[in-house]
Amino acid sequence: MANKKYKEKNIKSRQGKNGLWSFQVRFDYLNSTGELVPYNETFSEKQYGSADLAFKEAIKHKNEMLVKLRGTGSQTIYSKDVTKANKGSMNIKSIYEQSKKYYVVSIDTNEKHDIDFKHGIKPFEDKNIQDVTVADIQLSLSSKVNVYSQNKLKRILVVWRLIYKTAILLGYIQYDPTVAIFMPKSKVVKTKREQSTTLKTMLKVVEQLENYHGKECTVFNCKLIAYASWVIYYTGMRPSECYALQYDRIDFKNKTLLIASRIGSNTDTKNIEVPVKTTNGYRVIPMVPELEKKIKELMKYQTNKKWLFADYSGNPLNSDYVCNIISNIAKELDVKFNLYMLRHLFSKDMLKSNASQKTIIELLGHANIGQTVYYDYTDDEEKMKAVKSRKYN
Repeated sequence: MANKKYKEKNIKSRQGKNGLWSFQVRFDYLNSTGELVPYNETFSEKQYGSADLAFKEAIKHKNEMLVKLRGTGSQTIYSKDVTKANKGSMNIKSIYEQSKKYYVVSIDTNEKHDIDFKHGIKPFEDKNIQDVTVADIQLSLSSKVNVYSQNKLKRILVVWRLIYKTAILLGYIQYDPTVAIFMPKSKVVKTKREQSTTLKTMLKVVEQLENYHGKECTVFNCKLIAYASWVIYYTGMRPSECYALQYDRIDFKNKTLLIASRIGSNTDTKNIEVPVKTTNGYRVIPMVPELEKKIKELMKYQTNKKWLFADYSGNPLNSDYVCNIISNIAKELDVKFNLYMLRHLFSKDMLKSNASQKTIIELLGHANIGQTVYYDYTDDEEKMKAVKSRKYN
């Protein structure tokens, strides 16, 4: 029986017939290719002059090797746990769930990732990550080209990469095979989403909102959405920024609005105040007389004394709720409309008014001119005018 003072995890102590002690460093580990490999190294009393020195050297060596093996991407493991590790923590589903711990994103982004996992990765969820090949991932994406848009395929690949980043972080693998993936081209014909609208269309929607008949709470909220339409029309701000407007950010003396936050989600809660998307998003917008009039009307209507756009329950307007209300009204009127279109309309009107690109960028809170140029489009009327004015040779 081993001497009690020579007991140490992963070290087997043995005294020979000659009375001399030997200490075997012994453990199993999964190497970077997923193979179970035994590690053995023996330290003897004869070699070091005393049992105590040999035992201390064995402990030192064991600790050094455990650190070294982790650094190469290997995973130290006990034989009895190998099956559990292969079938549990190292499968695709488990690693994806662990990614949420290490790469923290908002609830909304997590939900999008969950949907993309379900649509493109779920068939692999029980497979050990070391059993999934580059060819598997490539074929899984290529098989969806007739089903999913290019954007959807890219989002699925983003989740694959998140999984492999996590696996590398945890030491299950050493490299990311998705770098070798060739993004297939979707065969799905994508219809361009309508982004243009007119003041005439907005007025129709606003009239419906202001004259809504139904529950008291819905009537109150619909009128709030009507005011939000006017605010976005006059400022070009994002709807989420509009919903986060607060009384103390309105400066009637200097005729300005401060955009300092938006309504979004964090890792735990939806529909809360969060920072603007970028540093460019933090900005001051001029308040024209027409907008000032609308805001003063809103202040008389609003009972909440913090949020300009607090709903009937006292919470900031919810984007999904607003979208549903607007969508239903647009269907009734047989028009295409959403509040974000007013941001595009604002940009277009600024461009038509010959405002400088720098001014438009700062008003919209864009990070670069590329985003602003994307908002520069022509409507059907302008296209028809251009075709009719064509000079034929």
